[in-house]
Parts: sequence; structure tokens; C-alpha cells
Amino acid sequence: VNLPINEAEVSAIAQHKSPGNIIMVTLGNGDLNQGFSSVIAQVWTDDNSLPTQYPAALPPAPELLELYGNWQSMYNTRLTLPKSRMKKRPTQTEHFSYQEFNALAGKLEDGLNKWLISEPFIPIDRRLRENFNRADQMRVIIQSPNPEVRKLPWHLWDFFKAYRQAEIAVSAPFSDRVAKIARPRTKIRILSILGDNKGINTDTDKQILSSIDAQVEFLEQPSRQELDAQLWDEQGWDILCFSGHSSSQMDGSSGWMNINQVDRLTIPDLKNALSAAIERGLQMAIFNSCDGLGLASQLADLHIPQIIVMRELVPDVVAQEFLKNFVTAFAGGKSFYMAVREAREKLQPIEEHYPCVTWLPVICQNPAEVPPTWESLRRGEPETH
Repeated sequence: VNLPINEAEVSAIAQHKSPGNIIMVTLGNGDLNQGFSSVIAQVWTDDNSLPTQYPAALPPAPELLELYGNWQSMYNTRLTLPKSRMKKRPTQTEHFSYQEFNALAGKLEDGLNKWLISEPFIPIDRRLRENFNRADQMRVIIQSPNPEVRKLPWHLWDFFKAYRQAEIAVSAPFSDRVAKIARPRTKIRILSILGDNKGINTDTDKQILSSIDAQVEFLEQPSRQELDAQLWDEQGWDILCFSGHSSSQMDGSSGWMNINQVDRLTIPDLKNALSAAIERGLQMAIFNSCDGLGLASQLADLHIPQIIVMRELVPDVVAQEFLKNFVTAFAGGKSFYMAVREAREKLQPIEEHYPCVTWLPVICQNPAEVPPTWESLRRGEPETH
């Protein structure tokens, strides 16, 4: 199997005494049209800091590209809403019934799972089921340079139906750890950017963050200079949360956020300030806004530990409900991954009006970092197990 393994990532994870249950599935060169001839699954367990490794492959699946494109088009057309956290929305030219939309979503889910039980890949699925009990907590990371792969709804993999304590994340092909300055403190520090709010209600996000036991600095429609200055704050930040309008390029290579009604910034526009914030302890970025995978792709280049984004347009009420449920679960002691899964799954009642919104939240993981707990953030120290 001619697949390069990122030895720095393996070494960084193995340095931790107990990295937890981690499954990292690395897809090498290829795409959905030609398949992936080299796939490696590396498995760390609670009682072993060194991974086992299993080779496999994935066949071509051009139908997944077509199904996702059709689903995305129908989602954007059928569910484009007045209160969506995207500045510019597709023109609504067609109308579809919920039945048609749900049928297409079902076809995409079936197609994904047929791909993942194909003969070249099924040995990995079987190995994972042999290695873990259904009650085990685990983090599953899909690592690929291909943006189309990272955009797939991996949480629909049948594996996660049986393993309720597992959650999925996507990752860029390579990553590293930034040396950080430990800054002990008694409260978690959150920088909340309340950007352009035309047509949406970011006040609810403000109320949610104000209700938790943390020191929150709110920047309401800041100028670029104001935002840059806050990111450079010597005390450092634990969590960055953006609420407002955002979008990404179609290929997922880049994105932008509207920090006010005039200024639209990309991650490179804030590169120096964000790098300084990460060195001073920034562990997590939450983009509670539309179509954020492009933002995550650029921010991953700076080696931030964790990012949460929405993969497509997000209705205002969905963004608010997700943020509320996530911070409640995370601050209540649940692990980062389990807090995301719980918050994502609690969106299901809203699907009566907005189908498939449980598909939207995505974790973008730096594999060389261990996700923090609320307590480790409060201490101002990186998690070590």
C-alpha cells in the first residue's frame, strides 16, 4: 500500500499516555470518480498509545458525486429561507415536496453505505466492530486532501447507528501541533464575533453564550482592526465563536465571513492574529454560520485543534438551537465529540420544517491534538488524555 502516513501526527498522538479510542481513516490520492487505491485505518485504544493499522481501498463512486450535487441543489432551492446565515442565496426557481427531498436524501445515504461495504473496504468495517464494544466512546477521523470527500455526510455510515458513543470528524491531509503558552485561569475565555446580522437574529447567540459560566467578550459588527486587536489579546482565548453570514467557494478551498455589513474577511486576512491566538491557547473555533467548510479548510492550515462548522446553508433557528445544545452539553461535562453528536441529533424535531438539518454540523479535527474538555479549558491547559 503506497500511502504516506503522517509520522508527526502518529507520534504526537502516541505521546499522550491515554489518547482514547481513535479511528483515523486516511484516504490517499484519488477521488470519487477514480476511487482510492490506498486507504489506511489506524486504531488507537484506551489501553494502548500505539496504533494498529489496517490497509484497504475504496472503489470509484461517481454516483455519490451526482447524488450529493442533486441533494445540495434541492436543499438550497427548497430550503432557502429568509432567515438563513448566508449573505447571498441561490435564486429559488423550482419547488420540491418534502417527500421528494427525503427520498433523494435516502438514496444518498444508501449510496454512501453501499460504498462503505464494498469488498475492498469491508475488512476495515469488520475490524472496527471486532475491536470495540457498542458502549465504547470513540473519535472517528476521515483524513483526506479531497474536499468532495470531506463534504460527504459521513455521520450516515451505518457504523454510527450501532456505536452510539462514536462521532465523526474530517481532517486535512497533514497537520501539526503549535507550541502553546499555558495560561491558568478560573474562567474560560470566549471571543464572540457577532457579525453582519441582516435578516437574522444573532442576539439569541449572545444570550446563549451569556448564560454559561465563562468570560465572554462580544464584538458586535466589529471593524477589521477591532477584531484583529482582540485576537492579539495577551490573555489569550479558549474559544472563538462567529455568528453571522458566511460562505465558501464551491470547491471548499476557501471561505469568508461577513464581520459587519461592509467587510468580508477570509482566514488569511487574519492569519497573523489567529496564529498568535492559537499560540496563546485558542483551542476551538465555532462558525455558527452558513457553508463553513472553506473557512475550516483555511483555518486548519494554522493547526488550530478543533473547528465546528455547518456544511451548507443553515436556518437561523437551527444555528441557535445547535449552539444552545452544544454549549449546554459541553459545559455540563460531556466530551467534545459527544457534545457535538448530542447537539446535532437534538436538531431532529426541527426537520419537520427543515429536512436534513441534522446533517449540517461538522467537526474538523486536527489529528495531532486531543480535544479539550470544559474543565481543561477552564484550567487554561491542553488536554493530555
